[in-house]
Amino acid sequence: EGTGGAQLDLRVETTGALAAEWRQRYHALATQKGRIVENMGSEFGDLSVAERGIEVNDLENVETPVKVRVQSKTLGLSRGTNGELSFTAMPSTGLVARYASLSNRRQDVKIGFSHTLDDEWTIKLPPGSVVKSAPEDRSLQTPFGRLDVKVEKSAGKLVVKAKLRMDQTRIKPAEYAAFKTFCADVDRALGERVVIGKPLAARNRVIA
Repeated sequence: EGTGGAQLDLRVETTGALAAEWRQRYHALATQKGRIVENMGSEFGDLSVAERGIEVNDLENVETPVKVRVQSKTLGLSRGTNGELSFTAMPSTGLVARYASLSNRRQDVKIGFSHTLDDEWTIKLPPGSVVKSAPEDRSLQTPFGRLDVKVEKSAGKLVVKAKLRMDQTRIKPAEYAAFKTFCADVDRALGERVVIGKPLAARNRVIA
């Protein structure tokens, strides 16, 4: 039945090896906005960014993290058949597509460097809406890494916190099957959807 839009206020802080990549990619002012929108758009769909909707800290200072803030609108939410909105609570890490897309391996999988992704997403509901379903708290611990998801619900707001730690930089062929399962479990957990809509009583009053 069409799409539902949302206001986005994204604040990203990056340290370590990835920060060096971001400094290089976003350093040129002429291409900075376009590249940031391209990267964010891959997760959130088409973005409409205001003239001053992007803020980047001093990329010349290599002693500080790279900080990017994007204020925009997106049409990335889908509408359900009963007037409900359904969307993923967090952008996908795409671990299977990135590291474990093959059925088996004869060579090591090179991840590059151990790293941690620490996300917090605050979802403010439209007036009069309630959360019909949402991800549950969970923890996943393996030799390859750890995932912790914490969900906090309150009136008019849903907060989802996810911390993913990748502990190994190289996966041997003998470990690949177990690693592939870990990647699939993480993708599945972070791909769980939030469904919001009107309370049942309110919908019944409208129908009556």
